[in-house]
Formats: sequence, structure tokens, C-alpha cells
Amino acid sequence: MAALRAFLRLTRPVFLLGGALLYGLGAALSTDPIVWPNYALGQAMVTAIQLAAQYANEYFDVEADRQAGERRTWLTGGSGVLAGGRLAPITARRAAVFTSVVSLALAIAVGTISGWAALVGLLALAGSWLYSAPPMRLVASRYGVAMTSVIVAVLTPVTGALVQGSAPVDRVIVVVAPLFLLHNAMLIAFERPDVPGDTAAGKLTLSVRLGPMKSAQLHAAFIGAALAAQVLAIQPGPLSWVEGGWALGLAPLGALQVGWFSRTSDTLLATGGLGLFGGTVLCLLGGLR
Repeated sequence: MAALRAFLRLTRPVFLLGGALLYGLGAALSTDPIVWPNYALGQAMVTAIQLAAQYANEYFDVEADRQAGERRTWLTGGSGVLAGGRLAPITARRAAVFTSVVSLALAIAVGTISGWAALVGLLALAGSWLYSAPPMRLVASRYGVAMTSVIVAVLTPVTGALVQGSAPVDRVIVVVAPLFLLHNAMLIAFERPDVPGDTAAGKLTLSVRLGPMKSAQLHAAFIGAALAAQVLAIQPGPLSWVEGGWALGLAPLGALQVGWFSRTSDTLLATGGLGLFGGTVLCLLGGLR
């Protein structure tokens, strides 16, 4: 039982829920009724790719995770399972390979519905490995935040839209643009508690390279740009106030995130970042359906 609990912790289900919501958001942009068998197949591919990315990251990032120590939060610093010796690293590597094979099989199946959706899935899978594994290992570079945001906040909802096949391109763009910006801001908030450990492990992440002041400024710029993009999506954009207006109600939380970036606890900052991004996704979902 202890090993099973450790493996579930390694999997980090909260992030799988985020992927499901983003995929559902993309599907909700469809102008035709949702075809549920196709929806389920696309969701299975997205989840398998997420699992492959998660396990690969845990395996290749174990040394940096060991440095997290007491600064690890429920959202940052990895799961701590491999770093704490609760499972052998080979377990994560095998899980990453297995779920990657499953992802490839599901991408082939999705290709019978939408070749473009299958291609996007394959790009996401390849990007996930480039993010974690040598020689590129983008997680340890300034490009890791942007790469993750493209895969999660852009490609995931785009996959949902492509599987259904009837989402107007302009609506997809105005929905994913602010989500991409907010996801970047969220990841910068996630990186803050990891900076000492990443520095010690030689991971030159975006936040390590920028330092605390420039990281705070970039975090604020992403949130401000996301708010502007949300307004433009409604006026003069293709979303109605009912569809896009609810998300604007989270602007005070965005302002709070900017104000307390350098002042609040790591856990509260990370939770606020997740709340802002996840809340925006939920508001858009509620407005669209």
C-alpha cells in the first residue's frame, strides 16, 4: 500500500485535472454538439501524454528535487517521492516509457478522427521529452516556462477543439492567448521557491537567470497582458460578455498576485497562481457552455 500511495503522489493528480479542464474548454468552443466517443478518445491521449511528461520530469529532475527540502510546496519542488527514497527512480522511468507508448497508440487512434489533433498530440509528447530529458533539457533553461505553457495552455485546448472539428479559429485564438500568458505567470510563481535548489543543482531556469526583481516584473507583465487580452477577446473580439466576462471578475486576484509576489509565502503565491489560471479556465468553461 505504501508503494501505491507513493506512486499516486508521483503522478500528481491535480495536474491531470487541469489537463482535463483545458481539453474540455477546447471542446466547448465547438459550434456543433460534442461527439462523446471522440471526446473520450482525445482525452485519453491528452492524459497519457501528461502522465508521460510527469514521470519523465520526476525521473530526470530528481537531483534538483532533492534540493527543494523544506521549500517544497504541494505544487512546487516535484512530488518528493524519488528524492525521498519512497520509490526507485527506475519506476518513474519505466512509467514514462510505458505511458509514452500508450500515447503513441492513442495518437494513431485519434488520427482516424482528426489528423491535426493527432499531430498536435505528437508534438506535445515530443515537447514533453525535450523539456525534461537530455540533451536539450529545457526545464533547466530560460525556455522551460514558455515550452510548458505552449504544451499545457495552448496545445491541450487546441486538441479538444480539433477532435470536435467545428471550433472557429478566431474563438480558439482569443481563448488560448490569455491562458498562455497566465500560465507563464503561474509558472514563474511556481519557480520562486525552487530558485535556491535550482541554483545549487545548476538549473539555469528563467527565474534563476532573471533574479527576484526581474522575475516579479515579468510575472506582473504576463498578468497585465492576459487581462488586456481578455478584454480584447470580448470587445471587439468574437466572445460575448456572457462567454468571456466572468473571467474578468478574477482581475482582483491578479492584482493581488502582482502585489504580494515578493511578500507572501511560497505556498500562498503558488496557490494564488493556480487559482488565477484555474479560475479563468473554469469561468470560460461556464460562459461557453
